[in-house]
Amino acid sequence: MGIKISELNPLETPADGDIIPIVDMDAGETKYIEFADLLGPEGPAGPAGADGEEVTIRVDGGYIQWRLGDGEWENLIAVSSLVGPQGEQGIQGPAGPAATLNWMGAWSALTEYDPLDVVSHEGVTYLCIATSTDDEPPDPVHWNAIGAVSLDADLSSLLDSVLGSTEGMVAKRGAATWYGEVPTSYRYVLFLPQSFGYPATNPAELIEWVGTNTTRQEARFDDTTEEFVTGGFPVPADYDSSGTITIQVIGRSLTAAASKNVAFTFRHLPLADSEAMDAAYTSSASGDSATDATQGDLEVHSWTVGTPGWTAGDWIDFKLSRNPSATDNLTGDWCLRSMILKIPVTG
Repeated sequence: MGIKISELNPLETPADGDIIPIVDMDAGETKYIEFADLLGPEGPAGPAGADGEEVTIRVDGGYIQWRLGDGEWENLIAVSSLVGPQGEQGIQGPAGPAATLNWMGAWSALTEYDPLDVVSHEGVTYLCIATSTDDEPPDPVHWNAIGAVSLDADLSSLLDSVLGSTEGMVAKRGAATWYGEVPTSYRYVLFLPQSFGYPATNPAELIEWVGTNTTRQEARFDDTTEEFVTGGFPVPADYDSSGTITIQVIGRSLTAAASKNVAFTFRHLPLADSEAMDAAYTSSASGDSATDATQGDLEVHSWTVGTPGWTAGDWIDFKLSRNPSATDNLTGDWCLRSMILKIPVTG
């Protein structure tokens, strides 16, 4: 008998209650039976299968990885991608104890050091991290190096650099003291051409210069003959004899020229009460000083007097002259408009 089982979906497994159509080829008719009637008796149990290979998981190189047995490791997912949304801000914790470094100077085998003590030793600065006595740096159990050079040297260099250019500042650490530049005060004494004396012999020429917009008094000094103006002033009561006096002469070249010089000499005689007035002067020379090559431009020539031998309260007689022997001496008159003395004082 030929039997044909039809209308079965090969992708589905029928349930026991499903009705299966069966065609009897000899009788030419279709019969219907339940699927359960087609099942035979349960066979004997088969042998146990072999154990599967072990799956291993690890984290390496920023990835979660897996492998089967002793096979190659394969990346599953990057650890960095396993990030959830940011949580809420937590509450602020209590303030921790304040930490203060204690500078102890050069390391000594006789000193007991506590954590946070700082020492210098053989050009290096060290922080104590464990109580120590006679444990010489760089012993790593007790010391951490925190500087390539000595803190003393660093601090001294820094303070010398900063304070050395900062007037009036003082820094102290222990017995050490660093001082900034001491500020200097000055008094200024001004002389105009009409306030000078003009000696009988070789005086400078006092003239009135009339310009387009203004009129000025000038003391004109010759280029070939040394000519003079004279004057005097009292030394201030708070005169600082350790300072330096500066002399400035301000004026112009009557006929300007390039690459020319003028030179001046300031002769001074300090006089105290009851001292002889007819005494020798001390000279202070400016040396060569370049003139301005532009006609009509103002010129300032200055020089200093280091130790003039003055005393507070002295009367100073002076003579100012142009020295005609300057190198590349300016041809023609040099016209003085004013002279200023800058005198250091303690006030």
